[in-house]
Amino acid sequence: MKITDTGNTPISIIQQYQKNEDPKAAVYKQAPQPEANPEEKVSISKESRDAGMMRGIINNLPDIREDKVQELKAQIENGTYEVNSEDIAKKIVTESLIDIFA
Repeated sequence: MKITDTGNTPISIIQQYQKNEDPKAAVYKQAPQPEANPEEKVSISKESRDAGMMRGIINNLPDIREDKVQELKAQIENGTYEVNSEDIAKKIVTESLIDIFA
């Protein structure tokens, strides 16, 4: 291999890289874009429209149920709030099983 000093080495390197450019990239750059057919239509089923409507209703529901919060606050203040230990135990076991198998 013979190396000679041409004086314009950076330019020759750039030109070499430009020649070796990926031929597929050039094809992708020149590919024509498909034209939209104005006669194409999209139809949405009744079930899909209903599901979208329900999703909108659910998204508008509050994250906190104020009526439940107020009810529990009143029970705590009155001293009538009772904790059902069996329900708590069931919930803990259920959540643990979900974590293990999910």
